[in-house]
Amino acid sequence: MSEPPLTREEQRVLKLLAESWEAFRELPVQHPAHVHEFAQAIRTAQRLVMVRPTARGTGTQEVGTSRGRIT
Repeated sequence: MSEPPLTREEQRVLKLLAESWEAFRELPVQHPAHVHEFAQAIRTAQRLVMVRPTARGTGTQEVGTSRGRIT
């Protein structure tokens, strides 16, 4: 069974994350660890987006959430 593809919105989020990484790398370095930490944060966000097709395909999505909004 093949994984369902990313939705258009998910693809957009991944593109924005990549653009954010590129923009961050253009900033002056204030501390060497910040580049590594930002890269880790981007990878974490990318993983969260990439797992969504699997969750849809296996029916393991959270039910009753507020669409990821922090309240």
